[in-house]
Amino acid sequence: MLEAAVPVRGAAQLAYAVDDVRGAALAWSGRTGAGPFFVRDHPPAVAQDAHGDAAVFCHTSAFGQWGSVQLELVQVHAETSASLREALQASAGLHHVAWFADDLAAEQQRLVGLGWPRVMAARTSSGSGYAFHDARHDVGHLVEVYEPTEGLRRLYDHVAAASRDWDGRNPVRPLPDLGPAGPSAERPCPRPRPRPGRGRRARSRTSPGGSGRGVRVQITGRNVLVTGANRGLGLAIVEALLARGAATVYAGARDPSTLDGARDRLGDRVVAVRLDVTSHDDRTAVVASCPDVDLVVSNAGLAPAGRVLDTDEALVRETFEVNVFGPLELLRGLAPALRVRSGGVLFINSLTGLVVSRSSPVYGASKAAQRMLAAALREQLLADGVVVTTSHAGFVDTDMAKDVPYPKASPEEVAERSLAAWEAEAAVVFPDRFAEMVEDALLTRMREVLDEPQRLMTSLVSDLQRG
Repeated sequence: MLEAAVPVRGAAQLAYAVDDVRGAALAWSGRTGAGPFFVRDHPPAVAQDAHGDAAVFCHTSAFGQWGSVQLELVQVHAETSASLREALQASAGLHHVAWFADDLAAEQQRLVGLGWPRVMAARTSSGSGYAFHDARHDVGHLVEVYEPTEGLRRLYDHVAAASRDWDGRNPVRPLPDLGPAGPSAERPCPRPRPRPGRGRRARSRTSPGGSGRGVRVQITGRNVLVTGANRGLGLAIVEALLARGAATVYAGARDPSTLDGARDRLGDRVVAVRLDVTSHDDRTAVVASCPDVDLVVSNAGLAPAGRVLDTDEALVRETFEVNVFGPLELLRGLAPALRVRSGGVLFINSLTGLVVSRSSPVYGASKAAQRMLAAALREQLLADGVVVTTSHAGFVDTDMAKDVPYPKASPEEVAERSLAAWEAEAAVVFPDRFAEMVEDALLTRMREVLDEPQRLMTSLVSDLQRG
């Protein structure tokens, strides 16, 4: 029988290997109530491999509280040295169990004595020493031990404190500066491209060669304009952008005062701007007052219900003004800045832009037009390093869909998965379960999509309801 693997004080952390830290954090929070999660990108460390040679350990982690234990979600990046990658990388599941060791060297010797060899030793920029040992042949995972330094304790205290009386909002956040000797926000290795389409992340499709720039859309440190930002999915996108480290989010709304509550809650990185996308004056004012915009999320929309011939001409024209002509003219004004700043555009579209809607066909027609414009803009702006992504969401739990009687995705899920695909430079993303079902139908049942779209959608909705 093995002697006790964990000192008397017990495990401090359970860590799981993931492909997308932020998407996994959102999923963990939604399914277990753990959180909120704090993301730290590429914490700097001086590492040695099992042979004592210098090595690079490049990863991103999210930390959240789950009852009495901390959870870490860890994504090991391709920039990690080959000598460490095989030892530390796992496709999924429990990656390691961690605990504190007052005498790190003595604890490492004890673990080696158990037959658990050291695969990496490292020291963070704040001076905290830690090591990984391979216990997979006995218990199926790695173990990590680290010194109880002030900086590391401050991290544990911050994560635990945030979980107390947490209301479930803003489940994924950047890790703040925790003061002297706290975790550093430096980024010593280039941030890699995530691999969309694996695990539980949104399915997305990229064009051959990506953007042609060789780098990703980068939200951290960028300035983002969001239209229709005062409620529902738009507000969820604002929160998700802040969690990913956006420097400033210009939150557009017809009445900026409707964003007062969000600004009080989210802080001064949110700047409310008056923006009715159908107003020439509003568009011109935004272009002039927000010259530092790097990224644009085109989310504002109008979704009238009713059959085509029963919808009067004025409402049809208004729908196209809001969903097509207004966004196009706004982007025409912002395009010079986006080109200079190698920016990006995310269109929040709909499945109705791909398959005829029974309840909102005029809305679908406008979204189909937007879809074609987005595809054309992606091609036109590609050489300038501007990434254009279109998100085709299904039923989302917002006021717009309050009367829809079918299972709906949360705005937070759709926002997070859409942004993850945008950062991966995907051309198209299907950011929820029903959207994925429709994507499969587009790929395998195109004749039904073309000939009997409403019958097909009715069938897919029935499948969704059955789970």
